[in-house]
Amino acid sequence: MATLVGLDFGSTTSSCLVASASVRRNAATGRMELADVRERFRSELAFTPLADERLDLGGLEALVDGWLAAGGVDPADVVGGGALLTGLTARRDNAADLAVAVRRRLAEAVVAVADDPRLESWLAFHGSAAALSRRQPERWFLHLDIGGGTTNIAVARGGCVRATGCVAIGARHVRLRAGTTLLAGCSALGRAVLERLDLPVDAGLDLGAAGVDRIVSWYLDLLPRLLEPVAGAEALVGDP
Repeated sequence: MATLVGLDFGSTTSSCLVASASVRRNAATGRMELADVRERFRSELAFTPLADERLDLGGLEALVDGWLAAGGVDPADVVGGGALLTGLTARRDNAADLAVAVRRRLAEAVVAVADDPRLESWLAFHGSAAALSRRQPERWFLHLDIGGGTTNIAVARGGCVRATGCVAIGARHVRLRAGTTLLAGCSALGRAVLERLDLPVDAGLDLGAAGVDRIVSWYLDLLPRLLEPVAGAEALVGDP
């Protein structure tokens, strides 16, 4: 049996999927293909480790090694798979080093850095809503993928994406210490939001429950206005 490995490194969480499959020749086309694909390991979601505003490569490599061991992966048996870097992870200045670390462990893996927000929007739609859209081809779908660094938007009909968009709304722009309202850190965009709302910007200071509510409300008020250009991109006016 051949082994397939999939790794997903997002702004907030990372995960791994390991599957087994048989390799055979298609009698009709003569091409080699995978058959009898079976999932054998699915990791729990883990927070993508950061060191300040860079990826914590040591922490990420430890995660990958642990997942491969738990999935019983022998690199010699890996025939395909890939690693996908999305959101803020794809934009970190040491993202390329993570790709090198993955290739060092899984030489056959395809590593894709989705630093094009249109690609992220397309992938997110097809990963969660494409089948539902194809089953209801007469309806328009507005798909929102709210992650750690960005909210990716796709407008689709009949399983086909017609328009995409991306806005910098995500959970990791302003980070709190677990179980508190103390500021743990923020991105450059997060700092701009805090300054706009006249809230503390230094790590360790307390935003307070009211401050956290103001940040959430600001994003919730902003998102519908940012959606309008994308939602109207494909003659949606008048559709139910």
